[in-house]
Amino acid sequence: MVKAAVERYAAERGCSEITPEMMEELKSRVRRPAKAFLLRVARRGNLWRLFSMLSVAAAVFVLVYHGLIRKDFSGLVFLVILLLLLSARSQLRIWKCARIFDKVKAQIAGGQ
Repeated sequence: MVKAAVERYAAERGCSEITPEMMEELKSRVRRPAKAFLLRVARRGNLWRLFSMLSVAAAVFVLVYHGLIRKDFSGLVFLVILLLLLSARSQLRIWKCARIFDKVKAQIAGGQ
């Protein structure tokens, strides 16, 4: 539920501003285990961006190695590159949510 609310907010306005209505919606929907999870995600936000960059770098390395050096670009190599890029995209989404959670971390930790 919280993820849907944050994604809806991010889709409508981007990550730059947090409104009081959004804060009230988050406070009303966040339960204790979810609160702990959101605080961990906010704390490890830059780690997700680093993982995303590493995934893209690994995909480029595999592409260069198998496509230009060994010249044995097969369907399996293509699948590995695709999976690495999809992983990087999902990690960027987590990083985007972590940026939002980091902005509202104090209000989330404050109470329900």
